[in-house]
Amino acid sequence: MAILGQLVLAATFSLFAYYVFWVAVLPFMVIDSSEEETWIYSLFPPIQFAFLVPAIFGVVLIGGLSLFSCYHLREHLGTRLRVKDRTSYLQRSAFSDGKMETWLVIGISGVTNGGKTTLAKSLESYLLSQQGKGFFKENLILNRVVALCQDDYFLPVDSPKHCVIEKLNHINWEILSSLDMERMCYDIMKLLGHKFILYNCQQLRAQERGNECGGIVEQVEPMIQDEDNIFADHFLTNFLRKYDENGNGGAAGTGTGSSGGSGRTTNLIKKSKNEPFYNVSIKLNVLLLEGFLLFNHPITLDLCGIKFHIHLPYEKCYSRRLQRVYDPPDVVGYFEMCVWPMYEKHYKEFKDRKDIYVLNGEIPQENIFNYVLNCIKDLL
Repeated sequence: MAILGQLVLAATFSLFAYYVFWVAVLPFMVIDSSEEETWIYSLFPPIQFAFLVPAIFGVVLIGGLSLFSCYHLREHLGTRLRVKDRTSYLQRSAFSDGKMETWLVIGISGVTNGGKTTLAKSLESYLLSQQGKGFFKENLILNRVVALCQDDYFLPVDSPKHCVIEKLNHINWEILSSLDMERMCYDIMKLLGHKFILYNCQQLRAQERGNECGGIVEQVEPMIQDEDNIFADHFLTNFLRKYDENGNGGAAGTGTGSSGGSGRTTNLIKKSKNEPFYNVSIKLNVLLLEGFLLFNHPITLDLCGIKFHIHLPYEKCYSRRLQRVYDPPDVVGYFEMCVWPMYEKHYKEFKDRKDIYVLNGEIPQENIFNYVLNCIKDLL
């Protein structure tokens, strides 16, 4: 493209110089009438045609600008149509042909030795035992259950990306740069698939409250992004268009329903006044994410539809830490100078969020598990 631009620029300057010489120089040149000196006139058209050049240039310029404007207008309208077509595609195919899977992502974060791994494994075991069965709601069938742990993505000890604490001569393992989050995010998106729907519990509850309150909760419109980007569907919440609440539109997922109704719907199902449950059977996949910095990374934070964080006070956390052996092992002062200060810093980044359940890590693990299970049930 750069070479082409240079050629066009050179040709433009050459034509401009030719025209200037023809119009502004040639008429004033004193040339003998001998044949040896009149050859120069053969290189140029008669001077009466000189005024046609600006006219032709103007026509070409105006025509080019018009074509350019029409092209971009067509592209703009085409983009809008593609957005509508993809939304319609989501409606038609989300549940009918099974190509687009529905995922509920549950995030479990927490302080070191708080019990997040124990909770994640207990929850995974329970969910695996419920595969193929109804999942707290009669229209939800639990399909796949997959768990990923952030600890599996620590960088090797010899990685140059590590930050070393000079006073301790020890790697700081408590920060995001000690993790290969790019690989973790890639594995997550590869697992979810190129096209997927996130089961957003918070959005479902907000829309239910909107129905109960006369529809005063603002409707979230679909967000369509570049489907060729592997991370695009992470930002794609996939909320489908509204259907007629009175049932005048087609069934959810067919793409034939009316969008002019007053009813509020979700990316998954149609809500009706006379139905206590949603009327579309959904195979729900569950992805369990567990990690101490899960909510400090924008992608993993946004992916999680349900979020839990386990907290411990300083003394309890320190006593539990002493009972663990790490590879590489902690050096003296590592907890006081790094582990706890970094935890407080990272916890402060999200502790005021309303969508994160903060759990007391001092109570028995069985009680925490039962509470988490009830929270999931209530949110679904």
